[in-house]
Amino acid sequence: MLVMSVDPEFFLVPLTPVVGISVAAAFIAAVYVLAVVLLRLKRILNASRAVKNRDDDGELPPVSVVVCSHADSGRLRQLLADILDQDYNAPFEIVVVNDEGHSHTDDIVRALQVEHRNLFITFLPDDTRSLSRRKLAITLGVKAAHHDCLLLTTSNCTIPSRLWLRSMARHFVDKSVEVVIGYGRHCGNDETPDHGHGSGRRTFDRLRSALLWVGSALVGKPLRGTACNLAYRRSVFFKHKGFSSALHLNYGDDDLFVNEIATAYNCVAEISPDAIVDQHESDMAYSHRAESLRREFTSAMLPRAPFRLMGSVSVALWIWLLASVVSVVYGAPSIVPPIVAVVMFAGMWIPVSLMWRKVCAVLEGGRQGWSALFLWLVQPIRTIGRRWSAWRRRRSNFTWG
Repeated sequence: MLVMSVDPEFFLVPLTPVVGISVAAAFIAAVYVLAVVLLRLKRILNASRAVKNRDDDGELPPVSVVVCSHADSGRLRQLLADILDQDYNAPFEIVVVNDEGHSHTDDIVRALQVEHRNLFITFLPDDTRSLSRRKLAITLGVKAAHHDCLLLTTSNCTIPSRLWLRSMARHFVDKSVEVVIGYGRHCGNDETPDHGHGSGRRTFDRLRSALLWVGSALVGKPLRGTACNLAYRRSVFFKHKGFSSALHLNYGDDDLFVNEIATAYNCVAEISPDAIVDQHESDMAYSHRAESLRREFTSAMLPRAPFRLMGSVSVALWIWLLASVVSVVYGAPSIVPPIVAVVMFAGMWIPVSLMWRKVCAVLEGGRQGWSALFLWLVQPIRTIGRRWSAWRRRRSNFTWG
């Protein structure tokens, strides 16, 4: 009869200073990750659900919707139909800024103007040089607007809800509110969330970025917005002399400018399902890379504290990993340190993944979640590569580049 014996050392708790310090460091790092990530995820989730308790049946302000129409205006007709069909019991107008250089946009608007007197169009000069066409288009739209409350979007968007205008503009009933930050969900041309090769990394990047800027806005520290869903008062635009502080840059209209005009007292974030727009891209990989490089450049001019907070999560994950490896190596042959490491990882991974999936469903319409911590762990490597690429292409960010 064969009798198997188990070495008692496998179950001994290795009470050595190295193992003790390593386990303590891993535990502190895990708690830090949970505290930072779960708190911001929960804050965004609560903000998206707050719409259930709102009362917006009262008087709403007149609004001017400024639509910047670029060469990607294939969805302009649908976008205008979505806006004109909004359930809004106050006057509103649509100002389309044509930046295409051909008559496609003009034909669409002229056809709709027959039945809709609140639809207008203006044009961007074709010979504009050494200026940001995007900033100039917004400026022309703001000047053409008749109402003080402005809501900005772009021609590659569609609006799923008839309550979008109401959800965004209702905040302006409060005279102290001057900036409303919305959210744009990224979709392909087939109306579905981002999918295909690299979609997991792109979704992670967008949600991690949302934790940064939406989370900051929710705690009274607005950092930036998104060009496809952003509102502010016309008077504030002129008070700050428009984009005068960043005229030498091609971009910055939705981050540098928002950071300049928004404060803890005049800004709110609106991320309810009715307020989210769908932003369509024909090439998701290309558009994501281009936006990431642009953000990498302009983020250097924004307050660093929120970026350091997000970066500290990656640092904490690496501390947890290295400390766990040290505890396992120096605690051998005991199986207690590996069990402790697995339990700590499960304690991080399960709640973060579950909450991440809920926020992903709200903001991006997808179900990513289980790979979030793994992607966060390798984020520093990707950030280094992105910063190198942004530095090599830095001239393209300037109007004279």
